[in-house]
Amino acid sequence: MTRPKIGVNELTAVVDRLPDGIVAVDRDLAVSYVNLAAKRFFHPQRLTIGAPLPPAWFDPELPSFARTLFEPRRSSVDKELRVGDETLNLVGISAGRGALAMRRTSC
Repeated sequence: MTRPKIGVNELTAVVDRLPDGIVAVDRDLAVSYVNLAAKRFFHPQRLTIGAPLPPAWFDPELPSFARTLFEPRRSSVDKELRVGDETLNLVGISAGRGALAMRRTSC
C-alpha cells in the first residue's frame, strides 16, 4: 500500500493551524518559517522570515538552545522557561534544519 503524498501547501496549512508555536531556523539562526501561533505569541514584527532569531528572545539562553539543534547526532532538546506567570515549554527538533516548538501554559 502506498502512502498518499502530501504537498507542501497542505502540510503548511496543517502546521499553521497547530495550537503550539513552531519556528524553523537555519544554521545561522535565521528564521525560515513561523506558524500562526508563534506569530501571535511573539508578535509578527519580532520574528521575520530571513532575519536572525532576535537576540533577546525571552531568555539570553534561547539562541544557544537553538544552536544545540545543529550539534552532531542531536535529535531533540527540551527546555522550560518561566515568562511572568506563564511557563513556556520548548522542544527543539533537529532535522537538517532546526525547528522550535513552543507550548504556553499558565500557572
